[in-house]
Amino acid sequence: MFRSPFSLASAAIACLLAAPTVLAADAVLLENGDRLTGALIRIEDGTVHFDTGYAGALTIDLDAVWAIETAEPRVWEDAAGELREGRFIAAEDGVGVAASDGFHEVSPGDIAVLYPAGVEPGVPDAPVEPEEPEEEPGPWSGTVETGVAFRSGPIDSFDGHARLTAKREAERTVLSLSLSGAYGEVESELNKRRLRGQSKLQVYLQDRFYVYGLTGLEHDGGRALDLRANIAGGSGYDIIDSERRFWSADIGVDYQWERWRQYNPAERRRARDAAWAESVTAARAFLEDARAEPERLFTPAGLREAVMAGYELFNPPFEDRRFERDDWNIRLSSYYEQKVFTRSELEHELVVLPKLGDNLGEFRLVSDLGFVTPLTDALDLRLSLESEFDSEPGRGVRGEWDNTLRSTLRYRF
Repeated sequence: MFRSPFSLASAAIACLLAAPTVLAADAVLLENGDRLTGALIRIEDGTVHFDTGYAGALTIDLDAVWAIETAEPRVWEDAAGELREGRFIAAEDGVGVAASDGFHEVSPGDIAVLYPAGVEPGVPDAPVEPEEPEEEPGPWSGTVETGVAFRSGPIDSFDGHARLTAKREAERTVLSLSLSGAYGEVESELNKRRLRGQSKLQVYLQDRFYVYGLTGLEHDGGRALDLRANIAGGSGYDIIDSERRFWSADIGVDYQWERWRQYNPAERRRARDAAWAESVTAARAFLEDARAEPERLFTPAGLREAVMAGYELFNPPFEDRRFERDDWNIRLSSYYEQKVFTRSELEHELVVLPKLGDNLGEFRLVSDLGFVTPLTDALDLRLSLESEFDSEPGRGVRGEWDNTLRSTLRYRF
């Protein structure tokens, strides 16, 4: 095989002494005269692992290697198991190592292991932290929100609100649950006491088309609504379902049963006070008559009047009548959600219930318009305007609006 006419060892030593320039890349010289340049990965089990870059990673039998060159000093282990360090250069007889104590000639067969660059034998590698798998979202998601307001001054008032929503999504079904409550007082007089609950099951027959069933209960003492129960069913469609917008609408039939009281809490208290005042007036009139005609107390009629006057004084005659009504309605509902700015959201839920049958032309409307901006990863600030209109409430007050503007904190789970 052809060899250079000058000594490769002498040239290498001269280069080291005169200009210790680090070679730009590693090289493997083969017995057949070929020279491969690239990155020497390691030598192990009689095999050279070498990355050429232009031809990819290669594995070469160590017996086919004549010499090795490395751009930087490397740690290697000889056949006797002794660790050595130095930069490999081509020598006349094969491999040469330029170590700190001088130049040594080494044959390729003397290399048992050449470690990858940057690895210190005997020093355990830093443990690799296993990547934590991303937590898959649970079957349930939802929100909890609450807000209270106090006012102290010429008029003292208190208003509190809380709401819980939960949703469970499966491949073709969505179950939505909600429960909300509100309580308010003005000058220690109750003006709001509301509790609402609703469940809705959607079954998707196609990607966006669904049928649904819904049930709900409501109590609103502030408006003299003792109980409202409804059950509904119909179909709907997700009109828009994109990353920034979502809009769904549905139509169905809703059966509604209501029980109303004659008075709301404030009116009931005033009516009781008026009945008690009448009882006091009647008792005083009886006592005046008894003084004028004391013998009446000893007659059956007089005795009966005395007993009734005392009874009504401690139990004033008061009647809070209840009456019921039921209606069939068309149910039109819509839910819209849109991202605003970077992370905020605008959401609007609207339900319109036109009545059927004898009450045709009457309707109820419920609207919840909210703006949500995040405070932390799980906590939001929500500003909302809740509106409700009933063209013919149960107490016969036509066109009764109920508007509430509130600010609440909402926790997402």
